[in-house]
Amino acid sequence: MSARVPLLIETHGKQAYIFGTGKRREAVGASYLVHAVTDWARAALPPSAEVLVATSGTVLAFVDEHADAVAAVRAVTTRALSDAPGLGVTGVVGEPIEWESGHAPAAVATLFARMAQVRVSRPGPTSRFPVLPVTALCPSSALPVAGLTHAGEERSASSLAKLAAAPDALARLSSLTGLTVAHLGAATERLAGDLDDSPARVAVVHADGNGLGKLVARLADVLVPPGATDPDTRYVQGYRAFSDALASVAEQAFRAAVDDLPVAEPDVLPLVLGGDDITFVVDATYAPQLTRTFLHALVAIAADTQAIAGPVAAASSTGDPRLGIAAGMVVTTPHFPFSAAYGMAEDLLTDVAKQAKSAVVDPAGDPVPCVSVAAYVQIDSSAAATGARLGALTSGDRLLTGGPFVAAVTERELSVDAATWLHARDLDDDLVALARSLHAVDDEGRRIRPSAQLHELRRRLRPDPRAADEYLGRLLAADPERWAMLQEDPGSLFTRRSSGPPTTRFLDALTLAPYTAGM
Repeated sequence: MSARVPLLIETHGKQAYIFGTGKRREAVGASYLVHAVTDWARAALPPSAEVLVATSGTVLAFVDEHADAVAAVRAVTTRALSDAPGLGVTGVVGEPIEWESGHAPAAVATLFARMAQVRVSRPGPTSRFPVLPVTALCPSSALPVAGLTHAGEERSASSLAKLAAAPDALARLSSLTGLTVAHLGAATERLAGDLDDSPARVAVVHADGNGLGKLVARLADVLVPPGATDPDTRYVQGYRAFSDALASVAEQAFRAAVDDLPVAEPDVLPLVLGGDDITFVVDATYAPQLTRTFLHALVAIAADTQAIAGPVAAASSTGDPRLGIAAGMVVTTPHFPFSAAYGMAEDLLTDVAKQAKSAVVDPAGDPVPCVSVAAYVQIDSSAAATGARLGALTSGDRLLTGGPFVAAVTERELSVDAATWLHARDLDDDLVALARSLHAVDDEGRRIRPSAQLHELRRRLRPDPRAADEYLGRLLAADPERWAMLQEDPGSLFTRRSSGPPTTRFLDALTLAPYTAGM
């Protein structure tokens, strides 16, 4: 047996790197530089390297010589300093292992643990840019000015690098979306609110797969049969096939979702599209449809891809080959702080949408794969108006969101509690139907349910939900047929769907109503 050496290169702080600027063109360039780290690593690795992961700025590989591993890490991190200043890129090299000894999975686990320790012990990338003595600050990054753009604007080294990468970024986005480079360039400006035809609202969507972390940790058990004579080769090949397939499936699903939109050239920018880690910005008009179509397509394509479905089914106690996925969607104005919108989407994903992972189970308590979405429309211009945790959107003892909204992707039986939890959380029918009814017009184009009454209901919800119910009672008394669809319980906007507090879907539907075109 021969010895091989593991190495790991990770791009960290990439969300802050991409979203820590109000300039969409810089964000697009930043997304390309994160992607480019993978290309730099592939170029630095020897031809004999066994690559397990090479996506979204992360590279995991085994090489024959310790010196080759060190050289690859040095080449990538040095290039990052010059070509992507401000981006955190760290590499670690593990101890050699005897190949086919079955120690490759343990070596990988040790490598990730060591990476976590190294990252904690190192100062962040912004420490490379001291501002004392007093230095002029870049208006888009708040880092020290390092030069001028072609237009004579002062910018930091980080901003200049992102702007320089923007043309390559647009070419890559064109290949991912099928949209022209010219359109994507204009879309970058429109989604920032810089053009006369900019949309009034944009959406930031962040999505993540359910349970993939646990699956990756179990890949050795799933991929390597007991007694195999080539356990490390099987592990590496299976891990690589799984990782590559996940990245390809995400790209295929996103392209299919873009193609399914009712316009030929929508304004959309996929800033992070690496496996199960997905973030995109889109004209809010199409955000609900694009999000829903993309999530369903990803689940469906993954289930038909053996490199993914095989390990997923093997790792599942039920043999279900499908993945679950969740998303947080925040609708804002184009000028709303980009980093704040992304932070809200991340909060929605982790605090609200991911509830489905533990709530939707079969009678044996095993997770049932599903698509879940939590959405929020930012009305106030202040980033602090929603609070840090959007999952705690409450008034008194009542919850002002009925989310997450869920679409099941399997026909497996649900537990009684899961079925109760899913009551009135149907993404594909209930929420969309309610939103459409709130936005419905008569034959003469007049709103069937006047905006003044709808917004009065919303105004009363925040200080006192019972005041909103009292107002609903007056509307029902005047015209029960027009307003009956708003009742969750008789005479109330609220109902108790599970063991939690009474909740309402009214606010979700009202704020999303203008964005349900094509759904």
